[in-house]
Amino acid sequence: MKRHATALALIVLVSGLASADVPDMVAEALQVTSPSGADGVLVLDEKKITLGPDGRVRTRIHQVQRILTDEGLDVYGDPWIQFNQIKQDMDVKTARVTRADGESVKSTPNAITEITPNHVTHAPRFADLQDMIITFLGLEPGAVSELDVIVEDKKPYRKIAYGSEPLHDGRDIVEKKITIKMPKGKKLSWFTSGDGIEPKIKKTGEGTTYVFSLEDIASVNQHEAAGSDLAPVLYWMEKKSSKKLAARLLRSAPYALGKKKADEEADAIIAVLEAEHEDEMWDPVEEALGIHRRVADDIATVHVDRSIYGDRVLRPSKAFASGYADPIEKLGILHTVFSRLGHDPVPLVSLRHDPGGAKRLHPHNIEGLWLRIAVQGRLLYLDATSSATGEPRGEHVFVLTKSGIEEAPFVNPATTRMRLEAVIDLTADEPIVKGTAVLRGAFNPYWSLFSAGGGCPVEKLSSLIGPKAGFTVTKASFTRLAL
Repeated sequence: MKRHATALALIVLVSGLASADVPDMVAEALQVTSPSGADGVLVLDEKKITLGPDGRVRTRIHQVQRILTDEGLDVYGDPWIQFNQIKQDMDVKTARVTRADGESVKSTPNAITEITPNHVTHAPRFADLQDMIITFLGLEPGAVSELDVIVEDKKPYRKIAYGSEPLHDGRDIVEKKITIKMPKGKKLSWFTSGDGIEPKIKKTGEGTTYVFSLEDIASVNQHEAAGSDLAPVLYWMEKKSSKKLAARLLRSAPYALGKKKADEEADAIIAVLEAEHEDEMWDPVEEALGIHRRVADDIATVHVDRSIYGDRVLRPSKAFASGYADPIEKLGILHTVFSRLGHDPVPLVSLRHDPGGAKRLHPHNIEGLWLRIAVQGRLLYLDATSSATGEPRGEHVFVLTKSGIEEAPFVNPATTRMRLEAVIDLTADEPIVKGTAVLRGAFNPYWSLFSAGGGCPVEKLSSLIGPKAGFTVTKASFTRLAL
């Protein structure tokens, strides 16, 4: 990880702040500036995570920041913390502002509000997730805010404890510390994207404590740096085998449900699909892609952080009927249906990073879930959440099995891409030209141009063909879909 030292005066002012009394820390923070021109400075960003012997997790967040600009006031003046309102308790111990003149203003109870995140507003079974918004009263450029919050599980509700912590921010960070305490008999697995960071490890009779510390981290543009080494992330997880981690992703898979139950689930979904298309005749490829489109696109995808929400998933037929599902549930729907139809489905996972070993299956490291099926001698790769994606790309693609993960075979575009043969009328200034055009490319984007019985949107073909050929497409109809 690339770190930039801040001005010497800044280092002198804040050295040892984590161990200083809070009033002293705040007084010194009032003098902190940002050599990089950031809108704010996190003088202290500390998180302590404690895993209990029974699996309960307790997290304490302590932040001291100085806001430097009006933009910083808008962006950082109302921090939010997500929690599970049913399975966790949240206690805001301190939410206080110290202004430049020394006046201290505490946030009143009505300045701390609980709201439902936008992405689960129309997904009621995920509404256990709530955002706690803490508004700092009296905050202004030049002032210092302090936040001290505890989030604690009421009882154990996860099979595996895990999380991820960004090692960067849009603000300068003077001191960042992440402490993870594991009980006796449990171990921690971790890796970082970008440059590595090694913890200080202390063992006692009660367990092991891991302390990750960083100092003097320059601000980064969050949008530009997302997913790059400029925005490193610490991924931590209770150490488990690949088999157990893969099982968490495949808990809606046919083998997890049992054959009888899986067949019943698939039959219930297939009955709905047949009723929706009872007058249509599809060949096997059209049928497979139609099912994929129905699940990936027509069922809303809801992304939830299961480290907070928990492990509970709906069985495939219920998730299908609900009209919304998260990627794990969508993979379960597709896997169950295509297994019943005899297409030899194989689940795959694409990862953001590959640190090797079981830790690669950290849930926050997963970029996408896929299903590979065999139809008429060809392999189709289906993104669980979108029909407009081609085959999975990149080096970090693995096969998920009930035993763990395996290296994925090379994806050969020549065997996975389709072509659409279309009869198209092309109109120029002169006479109308009629002919046959062949469109080639990753099958899913081109397939999305075609809707059964609805023809092809002319304007899309115009944008694809017209600029190159000097024509305007006025009429188009597909005559054949060929593998």
